[in-house]
Amino acid sequence: MHIEAVTPQAITQEQGAPLFFVYDWYRHPADEGDQRSLARGYRISDTTLDEVLEWLYRVPPVDEPGFAAASRELYALVERSDRPGEFAAAPLLTRTL
Repeated sequence: MHIEAVTPQAITQEQGAPLFFVYDWYRHPADEGDQRSLARGYRISDTTLDEVLEWLYRVPPVDEPGFAAASRELYALVERSDRPGEFAAAPLLTRTL
């Protein structure tokens, strides 16, 4: 399993598969409601979905000073059925932290 930090925009810029992306979302305590203020992203390759799911529940989010962890989202990069050779992000799971 290879894990690399990425920006939230990376998921829309990737080409090729299989790749998984995990985003940890954080909320500032002063925010109203479910507003998510900050994200850390991870590109995970050379692995299986089962290993990624295990990682998803085992590894805590990174501490962000002044922010509270809100949720962790898992995406997979999949080939689009309507455009072979092009890939899109498919949401697989959202976990409330």
